[in-house]
Amino acid sequence: MDLVIVGSVATDKLHLPLGVVCETIGGSCIYAAIASVKFGVSVGIVGAVGDDERATKILSFLSKFPIDQTGVERLNGQTFFWEGRYFEDMNQRETLSLSLGVFADFVPKIPDQYRSAKVLFLANISPRLQMELIRGVDADVVVLDTMDHWIYSDKESLILALEAVDLLIVNDQEARLLGESSNLIRASNRIMEYLNRGNLIVKKGEHGSILFTSEKMCFVPAYPLEDPVDPTGAGDSFAGALLGAWLNLGLREECLGEAMFYATATASFCVEGIGPTKLAECGLEDIKKRTDVLSSLICRRWESNPHVQKDTWS
Repeated sequence: MDLVIVGSVATDKLHLPLGVVCETIGGSCIYAAIASVKFGVSVGIVGAVGDDERATKILSFLSKFPIDQTGVERLNGQTFFWEGRYFEDMNQRETLSLSLGVFADFVPKIPDQYRSAKVLFLANISPRLQMELIRGVDADVVVLDTMDHWIYSDKESLILALEAVDLLIVNDQEARLLGESSNLIRASNRIMEYLNRGNLIVKKGEHGSILFTSEKMCFVPAYPLEDPVDPTGAGDSFAGALLGAWLNLGLREECLGEAMFYATATASFCVEGIGPTKLAECGLEDIKKRTDVLSSLICRRWESNPHVQKDTWS
């Protein structure tokens, strides 16, 4: 197994701008797994669903992809459900309702065939559970995500977990909170002190992402989109694609920046559709084309850039 992803499997009800309301499949496992298999890597997921109709739809949808579901437990109860509203500025959203269902008391169990995975990606779950899972898997690389809830409620355990990971992926608000500074660079440098052997990627939404290593810092812009539809899952899609691409590049630290370009291009497809629909439809060649555009957009002289005109951004 190349990649094991531990996280949520859910249903989302979205209230989007212009009055669009829809229910779709969601969860960190779903987005990250679909994005990662675009790069031809073997992927297994660990999560939980209930015994309701929503779970049946989720598992049926997952079966369309080469994603191993051995680690998905079907438990008595309701599947994780989130309802939220996005505003015209899609960086802002409001949670309208949240029902953890079976995910509330879920303790992830790693199947035996997953324990020697090359990469273990621990999406947003309790840092105490993350520590237990790190100890139970003999992975070459451990990647971790978190959220503001755990930074507020169990920062001490989170910092202990960070000492054992190779890569932390967070958004800019989480980085400022964890690094205890409104200045993102200062906050990120503080986080790097927690990461004894690891690297840090800070996601900045429409403003791209930044990689911090012990020796270097690398910035990757966001892909230019005129009409984003739904940002749900974009961060998880970024993480999944990053790990799929990085596996193909040999998991070498010097290739993390290159993997970020593939991750950014992949996430751009995610936000063009509702839920994981557009992410599911895009292929590796589509992703490579957008990666080339991203690379060309970074230049010092306008006349040297073939993609300055936006009609080439397809």
